[in-house]
Formats: sequence, structure tokens, C-alpha cells
Amino acid sequence: MIYIDKRKTEQNVIYLIFFSFYFFSYKINFFVMLLVSLILLIRNKFKIQKKMFALLLPNILLLIIGLINSMNNQNYYIQHDIFYFANPIIILMTGFMLTKKINDVETVTKIIINIAIIISLIHIGKFIYKPSVLGDYNSIREYGGLDSYIEVIAISLIFNSKNLYNKILKRIIIFILLCSIISYLSRVVFGVSIILVFFLIFNRSKKKFKSLIFLLTTLIILGSFSIFLTGMKESPVFVFYNKIANSINEISPSDYSDIAEINKNWRGYEAYRTKEMFENGTITKKLFGYGLGSLVDLGINIDLNGQVYDEVVITHNGYYMILIKTGLFGLLMFFLFLYRFNDFLKEVEHVQYNAFVKIIRALLVSITFLTLVVTGIYSQTGCFEILFTASLLSSVLFGIHNKMNISFHQISDLGETEHLSHASRAPISLKRTPNSVSDSCSRL
Repeated sequence: MIYIDKRKTEQNVIYLIFFSFYFFSYKINFFVMLLVSLILLIRNKFKIQKKMFALLLPNILLLIIGLINSMNNQNYYIQHDIFYFANPIIILMTGFMLTKKINDVETVTKIIINIAIIISLIHIGKFIYKPSVLGDYNSIREYGGLDSYIEVIAISLIFNSKNLYNKILKRIIIFILLCSIISYLSRVVFGVSIILVFFLIFNRSKKKFKSLIFLLTTLIILGSFSIFLTGMKESPVFVFYNKIANSINEISPSDYSDIAEINKNWRGYEAYRTKEMFENGTITKKLFGYGLGSLVDLGINIDLNGQVYDEVVITHNGYYMILIKTGLFGLLMFFLFLYRFNDFLKEVEHVQYNAFVKIIRALLVSITFLTLVVTGIYSQTGCFEILFTASLLSSVLFGIHNKMNISFHQISDLGETEHLSHASRAPISLKRTPNSVSDSCSRL
């Protein structure tokens, strides 16, 4: 008889899903996740935990309301939006069901760190193979990749795991991960890094000195790498710094009339057109949106990645996109999802695993930030590694929490049974004592 280790199988599936985020198209990735989630549902006899369903429900309602209002939209764009809005549901479901049998934070932590190391080495290896691209900001981004959050997550996990690696190996791994993070020259990765560092430093009561050393080391490496790149032709780091400086203007909704300004502040112009469309809608449209597949009229013809558009199906500002597709109801569902996720974390907070709960909270804050600038979880890439990691860690902590409760109740029940057993075996004495009521009365 062949024995299949379910824990090993689940671990391998986690590796597969993470790598699918990086190496497959979003449609292939969607079907991989869908297949895995269906297999897990069948294995669990279509039983879903109440806590998991409570997290899924806001996203399910958001998808349903978008579909109901999509009757007049083009099927091609409706299909695109179904992929975008269904992805978070499938990711959450898969993450929660995959770790049902693991119940081990260290195992999941090692998997995430291993994946981050592999992704980092591949990313750095690209530049070693073709160093000529390092002289130009756009070439760095196009050749190396736009962003990745798994390295940032891995560093935060390493920082909160005591016995995974010795000091030397830990420093080597962190250095590799940092080199990869810096090489993206990505503002969103930089933003997520700040959020996680904030939670690491300001939410720790102990080892603050080590936290400070970690932060200073990061800054020194970043500064050294910046100096190295600044001396190169066209200074890609200066381009990156200028983009950071212009970030607020770039995302602020504004009606630019000049094509050069629109190109420079594309996200802000796009947000302005989306905002205008929402404000001009009927009460019904404001409450429930224009439906999945609805398009935002740009008011101009503009070249985006070699194609001319006068309408877009997806916007960088995820909050405005949710408003257009599903209205105020959809936006409420999105915030309800985040609220319920945070509420769920309150149940699994233990002193032993408090650091992991804080990391998950940092990931939720990162989702709110990424929704503002790169659509968030309702897009092609959708910061899926962030949501998947949050679901994996939460599920593991919930499993540990349940085990602890069961053990506590078993011990309590055992203690009570033993107490009753001793009581039943104890001899009943009818001998009067000085403290008896009758004696006390006789002495009155």
C-alpha cells in the first residue's frame, strides 16, 4: 500500500502556487488556483469553516453585485473583471485549506523564505548575466521585473524567527534578499518595506537595539548601492528618487490638459476621469456601480505600452475602480473584508506568536496602500503573494489556537474527572467534630 504524506503534498502545492505567481500568466495562475481549491473542497467534502466563510463573504458579495450590473457591458471585459475580482476569493480559500493539516508556523515560514531566496537569486542572476541594463532605469525595470513583495515578507519572517538559521547564514540570506529588493527600484516595494519595518520596530517591546541595527544596515546597503548606480550613465537612482518625490502629484486626481503632464501624472489623470464618471452616475450607479466590464472614458487617445486607448477597463487606484464596478456597496464590502480579517487575528493572538500576528496586520495595511497605487488585490498581479501569505499564516495560527483550546478543555475535563473520582472514593465520616453545628449550639 502506497502511503502519501499529506503534509509534504500540501507543502509542495504551496511552492507551486507561489512560483505560479512569478512565472505564469495571471490566467494560468487563476486556473491553477481554481483547480487546487476545488480539489481541497472535494477533499474536505465541501465543508468550509465559519471563520473562513466570514472572510470570503464580502468578496463574494462584491463579485455578485458586479455581475448583476454587468448585463449591458461587453463580454470580453466582463471576463477580465471576473478574473480580477474572483482571484482574492480563490487565494483566500486555497491558503486557508492548504494549511489545515500543517499547524506549524515554522514550516510555512521556511517555505516562504526558501521561495524568496530562489526568486532573489533569479532576479540578481539576471543582472549578473546582463549587467549592461543597469545603466538605465526603464531597462532595469523591464528586464529585471517591476516588483516583488516576497523578499520583504521573508525578511520580516526571518527577523521574527529565532532558531531557523545561525547568525552568519541569517545575515547572508538577508543581504541577498535586500540586494533583490533594491534592484527592483520600485516605489511600491519601498512602501511595503517601510510598513513592515514600522511594524517590526515599533511593535516590539524587546530587542529594539537589534531592530535599529537591522534598519541601519538596510539603509547603509541601500545608500551604497545608490552611490554605485548614481555614478552610472543616466543615473537610474536619480530617476527613482524623482519618481518618489513626484508620487503624491502622480496619484492625486487632477484634470491635466497637456499630454506631457498627463503622461507624467497618468495615475492622477486616470483617477480624475474615474472620479468624474462616478460623480456623474445615477444614485443606483453610485450605490452599486456600473458592473464588471465597465470602462472608464479617458477623454483622449493615449499610447499605453504601444497600444492606443481611449477607454480603460482597470485603473491604478483600486478604490476608484471598486467604486466604478460595484459602487459604494462594493467599497463597503472591501473595508468589511479587511475589518473581519483584523477581527479574526484578535482570536489567534498569543504571546508566543504575537510577532506573526503583527506581520499579518502589516500585510493588511500593505494591501490598503497597494489598493491606492496599483489596484491592490483586484488586478492581474494583485499583490497575490501578500494575500496568500496572510491567509497561510492566519490559517496556521488559527489551527494552533484551536489545538490549544482543545488541549486546555481536555486537561480541564481530566482534572474535573479526577477530582470527582477522588471525592467518590473518599470515606464519609459521621463523627461529630468541635466545628459541627450541633456542638456549637450545645456550647451556647
